[in-house]
Amino acid sequence: ADASDGSTDVGYNITAPGTAYAGSTASEMAYLFYNTLGNTGLYDTSGNPTGCTAPDYCLTNTGPFRNLQPYFYWSGLEYAPDTDGAWYFLFNYGNQYADHKDVDHFAWAVRSGDVVVPIPAAIWLFGSGLLGLVGLGLRRRPR
Repeated sequence: ADASDGSTDVGYNITAPGTAYAGSTASEMAYLFYNTLGNTGLYDTSGNPTGCTAPDYCLTNTGPFRNLQPYFYWSGLEYAPDTDGAWYFLFNYGNQYADHKDVDHFAWAVRSGDVVVPIPAAIWLFGSGLLGLVGLGLRRRPR
């Protein structure tokens, strides 16, 4: 069963301030929606409607993210009771559920920690070419 008080993996207000698991990062997208962006769910922690309306419903703050859609996003975590399913987070209502993996939803790679950004090969190629030209210029210079 789903809950509005954030006490289960399914439902609304998961990780939201003032709930049983406030601030938990177990659901990265729920944490982003409620804690980082400060949005509210379709229902408050008592199960009462919050009054979110179309077109974006409860996604009132997208922060620095461009094109964040008020729609379903796969979380990348398999749903343990049924391995044909996976968890998703619904950014227009602020709820989390599981769905079959063959359903079309948005995807967003969300991972914690620093990631090394590789230097493109073109930069190495340009740099070595530039050093070569400098070397040629120094060799041709009269002494």
